[in-house]
Order: sequence, then C-alpha cells, then structure tokens
Amino acid sequence: MTKKFISITCGLLLLLASSMQAQSDYNPNLPPDPTPPVVKHALTVVCEPAAAGTASGKGTYEAGTSVTVATSPYAEYTFSHWMLNGERYEAATSKSFSYTTVAGEMNFVAVYDYTPTPFEPSNPSDPFADVKSRLYLTSEPAGVCSFGQTSGEGWVVDSYVPVSVTNVDQQYEFEGWYLDGVRLTDVKSFSHQKAYEDETLVARFNRLPDPEPEPEVPFNPENPGDPNMSDKQENVQTHAAGDVNKDGEINVADLTAIIKCCLEVDSEGISKKLADLNADGEVNVSDITLLIRIILQAKE
Repeated sequence: MTKKFISITCGLLLLLASSMQAQSDYNPNLPPDPTPPVVKHALTVVCEPAAAGTASGKGTYEAGTSVTVATSPYAEYTFSHWMLNGERYEAATSKSFSYTTVAGEMNFVAVYDYTPTPFEPSNPSDPFADVKSRLYLTSEPAGVCSFGQTSGEGWVVDSYVPVSVTNVDQQYEFEGWYLDGVRLTDVKSFSHQKAYEDETLVARFNRLPDPEPEPEVPFNPENPGDPNMSDKQENVQTHAAGDVNKDGEINVADLTAIIKCCLEVDSEGISKKLADLNADGEVNVSDITLLIRIILQAKE
C-alpha cells in the first residue's frame, strides 16, 4: 500500500511540474512569427520591330511560376528567334513556349524578319498578263498627312498612278514628291508612271514658323474708340476719332455725318477713318453707338 501510494504521488508531482513548465513558456503578449512577404518579378515580352506582330505573357510573377510566352506575326513578317535579356534564347525555337520564372530580370524579345510577298500576276501562265509592281507612300516628317491611295498597292507597269496628299497638318507646308532623293514635282497631286520595280514615293514637308504674337495696344483713355474712356471731353481736337466732319468738335453734327457715312448717302468730304471708331475696318451701327456714348459723356 505504501509503495503504491508513493508511486501515485510521484506521478502527480511529475504531471504538475510539466504543467507548470508549459504555463511558464506561454506568453500572450508575444506576436506570432511574421509571414514572409511575397516577392514578385517583372517579365516583359515585346516584338522587334514593334509593328511585326503581337506578344503575350508579360506580368509580375513569383520565382518558379510556369508562364506561357507567345508571339503572333502580322502579314509580311516571319518569326526568327527569341532574345532574353539581350542574348539569344536558344531554349525556345517556336513562337510559343513555357517558361519557369526566376528571381531577377526577364525581358523577352520576339525577333522578326520583314518578308513581303512578291506581287504575282493573277494568271502567271498567261504570257500577256499585265505585270504589276508595288508603290509605297510615306511622308517626312512621318504622320503629317494622309494619302489618297493605299500604300503598297500593286499597279500595272508603265501605267499612270494618281498620287495625292490629304489632311495636311496646318503646321507644315508641302515641299514636293521625292523618289530616291530626287524631287519629281512640287504639286500635291500628280500622276506617277509606274516602273517595273517596287518604288517608294516620299512626300516631304517643311515646318512653318510659329506665328509672332500680336503687339499689345496700350490703353489710351483719350481715344474715343475706347467705350470705357474715363476722361470727359467737351471739345475734342480736330482729326480726333469721332470728329467725322473735322470741325474740331464732336457733337450732333458728327452723328449726322457718321449716319450718312454708314448709309453711304451724301458722304462726300466725310472721313471714314475718323468715323470707324472701333477700328474694325467698317463704318456701321457699332460706330454710331460709340459716338452717341461719347457725345453723352461730354455733356455730363
């Protein structure tokens, strides 16, 4: 009985000690271990030249992610090879492949060759079929105009092709049409005789100088053409604007004269320059209104 009691007592003591140790290790104020941040890396995919086709697969990814990198060509371009970070990427030989991302720089370039399809007659077996060649149209600087024809269209050799520029940027002036650096004409529209080989016509333009700002006219309260004049005048000197009959005063006689000038009735000897109070090049109701205001202000 004594041995059994001692054994049970020792077991309880060991259990109590273990519980106390566990409680001493617990710290409610200690935060849990922080979750490590997710690091992602940029992957870019472009075409060279940019107009050769489309590319897909770009984005930001964790290292070790499987990504499909692909490209699709436009007409007259043929896929050549892939570049990765400035060096040829030998691991991929097709336009689409699976790539496992890494931690670091990932810049893919789909390189294309320009391979225009040669123009062929519709019936090559016919020895009398019309032979055609292509005519390309461009502008210098690029994008300052449109063309009345489609660039790259096939035309019968020795035929006359109507060529024209349209929608010219207002900041540019047409200089002329050039072929292989030689100016053909300085008119915007002309007929070009098509050669056997493909040709590129260049429409050249010169940028016009920026317009000079109009000089500011200083404020002159003594000018009766100014409706906001502040000085009150009873006697305006001869040849002042508004002194239509040039008698040295501005009064009802001038009002009668300016009305005749406006109606062009018996206006001989009347100065239209002095009657044009607002200096707009015409004598009209606006000038009559200004003269009435001047006369009224002079009488106040």
